[in-house]
Amino acid sequence: MTMAPATELRSFTDLDTARGERLDVYAEVRAPLLHLPDYVVTAFGDRYWQRTSPTPAERYNKRPAMALKEIDVRPAWRKTGTARRIHDALLVDRDEAFATLMVNPAAGEGKVHALYTSRGYQDLGFAARYYDPDISRFTSPDPSGQEQNPYL
Repeated sequence: MTMAPATELRSFTDLDTARGERLDVYAEVRAPLLHLPDYVVTAFGDRYWQRTSPTPAERYNKRPAMALKEIDVRPAWRKTGTARRIHDALLVDRDEAFATLMVNPAAGEGKVHALYTSRGYQDLGFAARYYDPDISRFTSPDPSGQEQNPYL
């Protein structure tokens, strides 16, 4: 692990303040991708669970689950254990039987997916892609990797 500036995990009770802070981090971490439809700031916070295919098994839908969509870490804090601290802090003392985590299988050349799989997460499906009817194309690659042209 590398050394990074001291980090302090903070909790918020005011949603507007939390969202503003979170959007700042999202915009910094995703800066190279913000021109793509799936990454524009207005797409942040969509309900990916409702776009999951195949639909998760009933045992995952019967009761509330803790959903983590993304754990973004600013570049200066990467490889310092910060993502793990955030993950663990979000899940401590939760009552839900399950936690879901959306991970782009291509993130970090597959290393992020492999990391969470090694921690016990299991693949339940893929989030459906966004389709832009104005250009008659999907705006993100096929997450299943089944198509030779990932934008079909």
